[in-house]
Amino acid sequence: MRGSALAVMLAASLAAPSAAQTSAERARLAGIHSRGALIYLIDRAAWVATDDFRSKAALRGDKTLRGYVVERAAEGFTVTFFAEKDGRLVRAYLANVARNRWLAAKSFRPASAHR
Repeated sequence: MRGSALAVMLAASLAAPSAAQTSAERARLAGIHSRGALIYLIDRAAWVATDDFRSKAALRGDKTLRGYVVERAAEGFTVTFFAEKDGRLVRAYLANVARNRWLAAKSFRPASAHR
C-alpha cells in the first residue's frame, strides 16, 4: 500500500508544471546562452585555425611560438598566432575562420615577421 501511495505522489509531483520564469530570469538565461554560444564559436575558430596551423611543417616545429588571440572579424573570426622575436611578440600565422572552416590564412616567416 505504502509503495503505491508514494508512486502516486511522485507521479503527481512530476506532472505539476513548474513556476513560469520571470522576465528577469528569461533575460538572464538569454544572456547566459549568448555568452556560451560565443565561447563555443571562439573555441571552434581556434580549433579550426590550429588544425591548419599544425599542417604547416615550418610552423609546427617553431620553438618561439607563444600563443594566439581570437578576434571578431567582418565574417567570423581572425585567429593570430604569435612568436617571440627579440623579446617582442610578432605575428607568425593569421587565419580567418567562419562557419567552421578557414577562409584564408597567411604565415609570416620569422625573418619577416610583423608586429
